[in-house]
Amino acid sequence: MTKEISDVIEKGKFDTISYRDAPDVTITPFSRGYEALESRTSMLNEIKEILKDPKMYMIGVHGMGGVGKTTLVNELAWQVKKDGLFVAVAIANITNSPNVKRIQGQIADALLDRKLEKETEAREVLIILDDIWSELDLTEVGIPFGDEHNGCKLVITSREREVLIKMDTQKDFNLTALLEEESWKLFQKIAGNVVNEVGIKPIAEEVAKCCAGLPLLITALGKGLRKKEVHAWRVALKQLKEFKHKEFENNVYPALKLSYDFLDTEELKLLFLFIGSFGLNEIHTEDLLICCWGLGFYGGVHTLMEARDTHYTFINELRASSLLLEGKPEWVGMHDVVRDVAKSIASKSLPTDPTYPTYADQFRKCHYIRFQSSLTQVQADNFFSGMMKEVMTLILYEMSFTPFLPPSLNLLINVRSLNLRRCKLGDIRMVAKLSNLEILSLAGSSIAELPGEIKHLTRLCLLNLTYCDSLSHSYKSYIKFDVLRRIVHGRLL
Repeated sequence: MTKEISDVIEKGKFDTISYRDAPDVTITPFSRGYEALESRTSMLNEIKEILKDPKMYMIGVHGMGGVGKTTLVNELAWQVKKDGLFVAVAIANITNSPNVKRIQGQIADALLDRKLEKETEAREVLIILDDIWSELDLTEVGIPFGDEHNGCKLVITSREREVLIKMDTQKDFNLTALLEEESWKLFQKIAGNVVNEVGIKPIAEEVAKCCAGLPLLITALGKGLRKKEVHAWRVALKQLKEFKHKEFENNVYPALKLSYDFLDTEELKLLFLFIGSFGLNEIHTEDLLICCWGLGFYGGVHTLMEARDTHYTFINELRASSLLLEGKPEWVGMHDVVRDVAKSIASKSLPTDPTYPTYADQFRKCHYIRFQSSLTQVQADNFFSGMMKEVMTLILYEMSFTPFLPPSLNLLINVRSLNLRRCKLGDIRMVAKLSNLEILSLAGSSIAELPGEIKHLTRLCLLNLTYCDSLSHSYKSYIKFDVLRRIVHGRLL
């Protein structure tokens, strides 16, 4: 796949480009989650000018975590698309554990969608590689660069300038923390008019200073305090000044811990910590629902529809608190700085994260297990034997179970949710042994035929067959649709 992206770029040089009529609604920067601060606007304009130079094809942006690098490049992508500077813009989040196949998929998906809001003469594409932690082999990913950049320009972000030097960027920008005046303006915008009240304003000014000019903290604290009374402001300031934590720079931990404390319910707090425990930059919203359902997280609801409504409501509340990233509703994303804080909070209040167990007895007692292994063939018949019966949610991503699932699967008698997303599958009749199974997701898998034994899963309320392109439809003759509350084909709505 090393030439996949290059091929997409080359094939994209069309004589004409399809486009949508411009919408009547005016979109302001703040309404799309971006605040046009003077320091950021000047840098954005300079980057756009450099991108117009035919000799410049690789630009870097570096700065500490939480300073706003991702927000900056997302706004850059929006502006250059709006202005018609590029025929397509792709953003790939790299993280500290880069997955080449996933990066290729993120870029290829964006480049293949070439519908623009208006006609443009542009023929170049812009690829943004966000959050690089170490040198990335662009040749392995399939991104053209240097003299062979072939109409492709790159913007790369990293916490460390040394990484950009190794990537051989032509021009680097240092995104620094906001100055005090700009920090206060942003804090006022987020927290609202309450900061101008006589008893609160001096406290609010001190709280804003404690955010150390980091937009991530300013936004999280501003949203958390905007509806609070003066006593809550005093408590927040006291905690910010007193707290010291050697694992985190500046006031990152106390500021985000306060945002966590401001969450209205224990269920919201638990969901936040659970999302942070995944160790992932993002997870599919429906996959997260499958996890939560299997663990009985939404215990007060009686139907899957009620659980889904509660689930999406909670996700939106966490986004409104800036503890989750804004973005596509089908994905749940968490900033790596926020995720580190979530793990730190969880380590003090919850048992050791069962996702990455250290001891065999912990592994046997955990209720949730997740594996992902890039289509590694699972051959051992006793693969599931060490997990024992306590497991209620089992997620197996991109694994290979052929010609059949391991017989030891029937030991997991309490499993309520089984997710085999994008797995290579053969005979799955062993699933019928899981008598307590309520959700079965085969989304994106290679499943060709559902076994007749699946009709014995009398508790099954959701069967997800999204993107199962190889699946025959013969199963319709033996599945009782009055038993299934929902069967899903195509895109989840």
